[in-house]
Order: sequence, then structure tokens, then C-alpha cells
Amino acid sequence: MKKNGNNPSFFQKTQDTNAPSLCVFYKFGDTIHLPKIGILDWIAYICGRFEATGKHISEELTEKICRKVDNHSSYVQQLAWLV
Repeated sequence: MKKNGNNPSFFQKTQDTNAPSLCVFYKFGDTIHLPKIGILDWIAYICGRFEATGKHISEELTEKICRKVDNHSSYVQQLAWLV
């Protein structure tokens, strides 16, 4: 099958918000509510990732990051990245 510029790929079709019938994976699976990751686990993870890249972050600062965003995973990661 030859692909040309006028034929959107399957991925593009599934991402088209104007065609919900093509969003085949929308609400495809069950929602699983997970508990928040604990501060001690975040401290170990963030400090370890900083060290792996040759940088340092204190445990105290890592704890402040976690507490500031109430341990919400995406916010913890984003704020740690900005540091």
C-alpha cells in the first residue's frame, strides 16, 4: 500500500478531535486509581536521577518540592525538572 501526503495515517485519524468515532482508544480501558507516591520514595528517586546525570539536589529541597505540590506525580516531576 502506497502512502501519500493526502492519506492521513492511522495515528493521525485517532487523534482527530473533530471525528470522535475515529478515536478508537478513547475510554478503551478501565480507570485504575492509584495512591500517591510517598515522599521517601520520591526523595530516593529524584536524588538518584540527579546523581545519575552528575548533578546534586538535597533531600531537604526534594522534600519541599513534594510537599509544595502535595505529591502529585506530574507536578513533582515538572517542578524537579525546573530546579
